[in-house]
Amino acid sequence: MRSEAGRVGRPGADGGGNDSGDEEYGLPPNEDDLAAAGSSTAKPAAPQRDTPPELEASEAGASLAGPASDPAPPGAGESESDSPDTGDDDMSAERGGGAEGRRTRAGGAEQLWAATALTMSEPAEFIAAVPALLGFRPQRSLVACLLLRSQKYPGAVYLGAVARHDLDVAGCGAWVRLAAQLAAICGQEQAVGVVALIVDDRATAPQAGRAGRRAARHRDLVRVLDGALQGQDVLLAEAWAVAEITPGADWWSVLDTGSTGTQADPAASPVALAQVLDGRPIRGSRTELTAAVAENTPLRIQVDAVIGNAAEAARQRFRRALRAGEPRSYSRAALDMVLWQISTVESGDELDPRELADLAVAVRDTAVRDSLFAVALGVHAAAAEALWSRACRGLTGPDRAELATLFGYSAYTRGDGPLAGVAFEAALQADPAHRIARLLDAALRTGMRPGDVRKLAVSGRDIAAGLGVDLVIAEPGEPETR
Repeated sequence: MRSEAGRVGRPGADGGGNDSGDEEYGLPPNEDDLAAAGSSTAKPAAPQRDTPPELEASEAGASLAGPASDPAPPGAGESESDSPDTGDDDMSAERGGGAEGRRTRAGGAEQLWAATALTMSEPAEFIAAVPALLGFRPQRSLVACLLLRSQKYPGAVYLGAVARHDLDVAGCGAWVRLAAQLAAICGQEQAVGVVALIVDDRATAPQAGRAGRRAARHRDLVRVLDGALQGQDVLLAEAWAVAEITPGADWWSVLDTGSTGTQADPAASPVALAQVLDGRPIRGSRTELTAAVAENTPLRIQVDAVIGNAAEAARQRFRRALRAGEPRSYSRAALDMVLWQISTVESGDELDPRELADLAVAVRDTAVRDSLFAVALGVHAAAAEALWSRACRGLTGPDRAELATLFGYSAYTRGDGPLAGVAFEAALQADPAHRIARLLDAALRTGMRPGDVRKLAVSGRDIAAGLGVDLVIAEPGEPETR
């Protein structure tokens, strides 16, 4: 983050300092504003920048494309609807562990790319690691983990993608579709095997050689999964079941009723310890994830009361910038204001509703919004993420979608896929046509790794540079050979 964004003084409307804090930031210009500026500036050039690379739908899922050739002028957020379907029956991409990330999606499938160094000599070790791999303790879920062949140690395998899906789904075809999608990911990742875990509080362990409750249902599910995996020459190495993941509780094999055991403590799992040391929380349930983007009604009412004034103030600032022949200065000042807000949050202060309204209106300028993707890979990412979370909880409609998308992208790039999935879902509920949210969500669901979406941050840095703002992002490291 550039030094000007510190708390020495709040950026002013025209790019200078304004210590009073009275200046508001808001809505970017519309076509009437452009025309009102006179013949010499009625059609000012858009900021000389590249638009962020977009994730384009393809038969294989989503891929990164280069900058678009026709950059848009400052304006409202994108609302195109030509992005891939995001139905909840789809297998979703999650990532976790080390430099890789993980993902979750409410009511649908979730998948993470763990690529951890976890070794499993006993089922209890794997079961104990699942909450850390997912970022929360799953309930009524199917968890499927890919086994990848180690290039470093011949004959050894390591944990790759980890997928979670709700057990209770509508229609008998849902499991067939899920199994087919998981099998496709196995082929994409060149998996050699899969281990599965069913978490179902209605199930019981087998007793004296007799199957427990819901055993037949679980076997049918595993049979569907095994059939799809065989089509990719992937072995279903084992399938276990538990009523819940908790130390001392039973685990048992779905394939062999004689194979049972006692669970280890998830908190003592090496993967859990690594997560804690890395500053990644392990939530008690998926509900804790959704709290980060849940609407805060009192805050929303307060922001709604002042956002109109923020928008009008922004129009006035843009018109002044046009009259001065420097339309780009509007975007630069708005971006400086948002960076100042991030610095404020980092210092421990909380922004008031008027400042959140300023933020919401500022990111309606696509140059500002696109630049802010770069913050996810900078040293101020944590503070920015906290700001995006609070702001989206107090906003509605497209404004909420913009902040939720920034929040989700930040979580995605740092490896918190479950949180990213929840954020993208919130964005799409607020604005179903939000193109970037849909494309990022599709990328996450189809297995795109966090490193593969870094181009969005790199492009954001370049856009900010075009506005005269320097944003420093971390360079990617070399992948570890396993």
